[in-house]
Amino acid sequence: MSIAKTAIEKTRDNANPNHFVGEEQAKAIEFLSKQYDDLHAFRKQASQDLNRIDKNLDKVSRRCDEIAEAIEASEEYSYQYNIKITNVPQISERESVEATAKLCVKLFSAMGVEDVSLQDIDIAHRVPHRRVSQYPDAIICKFVR
Repeated sequence: MSIAKTAIEKTRDNANPNHFVGEEQAKAIEFLSKQYDDLHAFRKQASQDLNRIDKNLDKVSRRCDEIAEAIEASEEYSYQYNIKITNVPQISERESVEATAKLCVKLFSAMGVEDVSLQDIDIAHRVPHRRVSQYPDAIICKFVR
């Protein structure tokens, strides 16, 4: 039985069982019943959509975590051939990559490491400090594998 018919039955005058709600009142109840049914159906559909979106969001979130871990592993792998050298004065204001690589070879030689040559260095460059500092920019020396 529809909500409208149930409402009409409940509004029957208890003192006079043959007295029903008027035609206009029945239409109003039918209209409200339809509005309620539509709202209920919308709420149900919205709830299902939200559940579906929540599941998709969980999938995307897990995938983002996997990608972040892969990027981190890749960065860690690429950094394993790097050396950070600090407090080495700059040769010039605009020190070239080649000049920095030669400086690294000289530094390694001075430390007693004689078997490092320019061919062993992929790139050597200066990296600026994150904050203002009185020390020279650090050198990142990346070796070929």
